[in-house]
Amino acid sequence: MRTPPSPVARCLPLTLLALAACSGSGDAVIVLPGQTDFFEHEPNDTQFYANALGVLAIGEELAIHGDIDCFGCDPADGFKFSTLGPVALQFTLSCADAYSDLDLCVFDPSIGGYFQCFENGGPLESGTILLGGPATELHLVVSPFSGGGPYVLAVDVLPLSAVLATHEAEPVTPRSSGAVDYTEPALFPLPELTYIEFELDAQGLPVAQRVLEINRR
Repeated sequence: MRTPPSPVARCLPLTLLALAACSGSGDAVIVLPGQTDFFEHEPNDTQFYANALGVLAIGEELAIHGDIDCFGCDPADGFKFSTLGPVALQFTLSCADAYSDLDLCVFDPSIGGYFQCFENGGPLESGTILLGGPATELHLVVSPFSGGGPYVLAVDVLPLSAVLATHEAEPVTPRSSGAVDYTEPALFPLPELTYIEFELDAQGLPVAQRVLEINRR
């Protein structure tokens, strides 16, 4: 995971805009004037370790630079934030290559799950998240459907009323099978318990146990 000398490099006070600057294969990062650049730091794979973006206010611009893969080592990158009132978050999630497919979901700790996911195919994901009231804590969660590597999540915080005047509300989509599990630490999956009904012999012992005893003789 790429970790720059300073976890957060700020140009202005908290801000957010959908500018699809993208890091290449090296560590060079394009920094655009007027935006706040945030660099993810691990671990941030579950709700308990999400990177904190702070309070997002109208007019703010942010470009989140991260790196992710779909091979189980880094299944998700989470970024938590809050708002003081109704806002619209317009975002663009762009990959460094033309082959990876990253998705963005919005996680609500109060319900312990996602309430909206954006899962279009291809290296570019974009959309608008409409929040009708203050958000105590929500998480933007980036996860790979396929591929991975460096990405930029750019967000623009706009007045909700202005966006609703020109934007048709998108239906809220429930968590899909493609959304990564963000609620528990990334541990090796526990084996599922298997219950087997044994046939009993004339002595009331499981047949499998009886066969085992015979083989031991």
